[in-house]
Amino acid sequence: MDQTYTNDEQKRPPSAGDNRSQSTSAISPLLHTLVLIAVLLANSWLSARSPHIMADAHSKIFMYLRNIGWECLAVLYVWLGTRRRIHWRELVGGRWKSAGDAATDFVLGAMLWLAIMTVIALLASAMGMLRGDAAHHISEARQRLGFLLPRSSSEVLMFLCMSGAAGVCEEIVFRGYLQRQFKALTGNATAAIVLQALLFGAAHGYQGWQRMLLIATEGILLGVVAMQRRSLRPGMVAHVMQDAISGLVGRQLR
Repeated sequence: MDQTYTNDEQKRPPSAGDNRSQSTSAISPLLHTLVLIAVLLANSWLSARSPHIMADAHSKIFMYLRNIGWECLAVLYVWLGTRRRIHWRELVGGRWKSAGDAATDFVLGAMLWLAIMTVIALLASAMGMLRGDAAHHISEARQRLGFLLPRSSSEVLMFLCMSGAAGVCEEIVFRGYLQRQFKALTGNATAAIVLQALLFGAAHGYQGWQRMLLIATEGILLGVVAMQRRSLRPGMVAHVMQDAISGLVGRQLR
């Protein structure tokens, strides 16, 4: 829905009526959503069957560029399906009006990243993923995710670009579009958060089922913050930090 706001309206906090009105209508045709879900799951299935093909056949830079292109295509598909029903700025959660707004989102994003890391570590421990010595876990992670880790300086730079693209684009697709669409279709905010989180985990098939569960948990935390803040920006910051730092730490361990 295209709306023009006055300065006073931009500063006014959302009311309960605002939230209800936003959740009553879908932001794209149902077929558009089903096609996106099917493509995400198909891509996850293919990546789980042969995660190393792109890394083995080409340089890692080519693989990173391919992943960036995939993320951008997903966002383009979302934009094409929603542009007649919702303003793009509203989907993301507005824009920064001052340096203070930006600083607030970066601080919240960093805090959210720390919360995600803490929850994931506790859940991984409860699932028995941290049992055994450190060398075993490093070896297992290398076998599963080593093909993604950068080696040279140029690969590190491109990996960081890929992390930025993934953090921004996946928040738009999962927390911006799918979560909002699921809320409209189910009429339930909790169901919307859980559904998009499950799909978020399922979209990372190359990481194995245990890590897919951890990623789904991450999706729940990101979804709750996006719902409460009515903005994707803190989640984008946390998501980029998660991907970038994990890759750089993995590179050092390797």
